[in-house]
Amino acid sequence: MDLTVVGTDLGYFLDAARDAVSGGSVYEGPFYVYSPLVAWFLRPLAWSPDAFAWWTVLGIVACLVAVAATVWALAPTLSSWERPLVALVGVLTALGDSGLGVELALGQTDTIVLAVTAVALLLYRRGRPGLSGAVLALAALVKTWPVVFVMWLLRAGARGRARSLLGYLGLLTGCALLVALVTGPGEVVRWIERTHAMSDQKFIVWSAWGVGTELFTDRGNFIPIVVSTDLARATDVALAALVIAALVLVLRRPAESALSLWHIVMGAVLLLPVSHDQYRVLFLPLIWVWFASALRTRGDVPAVAAFLVMMLRWAMPWLLAPLGVDDRWKFLAIMLTDITALCVSVVVAAWFMHRGGPAAQVAPATRHAKNERPAA
Repeated sequence: MDLTVVGTDLGYFLDAARDAVSGGSVYEGPFYVYSPLVAWFLRPLAWSPDAFAWWTVLGIVACLVAVAATVWALAPTLSSWERPLVALVGVLTALGDSGLGVELALGQTDTIVLAVTAVALLLYRRGRPGLSGAVLALAALVKTWPVVFVMWLLRAGARGRARSLLGYLGLLTGCALLVALVTGPGEVVRWIERTHAMSDQKFIVWSAWGVGTELFTDRGNFIPIVVSTDLARATDVALAALVIAALVLVLRRPAESALSLWHIVMGAVLLLPVSHDQYRVLFLPLIWVWFASALRTRGDVPAVAAFLVMMLRWAMPWLLAPLGVDDRWKFLAIMLTDITALCVSVVVAAWFMHRGGPAAQVAPATRHAKNERPAA
């Protein structure tokens, strides 16, 4: 595959698709790391000169689907004029996200994960927990690490948990069996082995585990501020502990379903051993949900504060880009802003929405909300 014609990652996907067409393993190439389903999906485009254009369009459409699904999920809590306003903010922040350009240039699949996860939320809030769980499992089939999103189904107060888990596990098991049936059980083993093999990559790690390593060791991608293994380890552990604490709070005091889902998604990204800059597109829905909450509650201070913190997180790469500051400090500023934004959002949701205060009104109040536990 000529990687000057398509994005680097899409090139690997298309190589895998061509291997699938020829009857070989999709893992014959060294860099394809996802489930065989992505390569199978791309088989019609395996030799197409327009593959990159179609994939780019799909990535943009996926962003719009994520916005539409989120607005639809929140629709019962919003007035007729609030819905298009939330949609407008969603479209502008999605298409203006600093990581989207990298995502599309590489031909990655993160926007698809974003859309699939948003649809899973919509189905849950519309009273279809089994189908919601199955759709959430698709995210793990598109890009293996979103398997950790299953934590959302285990949160306190989740309604229809058994059906959600059954749908989730049922689809994963069914797809694994399908792969084994079509290509042989060895392909499933190769999928697991490739996932493990690619869990250590020589790229900047945009997660809590990467900050100390990137800035305080010679194993990072920056010239270290100072070389200190102890300082690196302490930094990584401290920041990861903050994220883990936030996730524990989400599971114990999750507030309503939309916030709890995207808190878990953001926390998962911030704990990955390999986390790339473009993964941050998955943080976008927290802007939209908090904006909807601020509208619905007529400017409730906690909701507005959480929205502004999330907007600052979104804007930080743009604000830092023109500054003549060493990239090490820009990386540190972005990571600290991300982790702080998650912690603020989780705490506001837990203590102001869970208690049933004004911000809690973002939770559905119609018959579509039968899967929601009222705020206590």
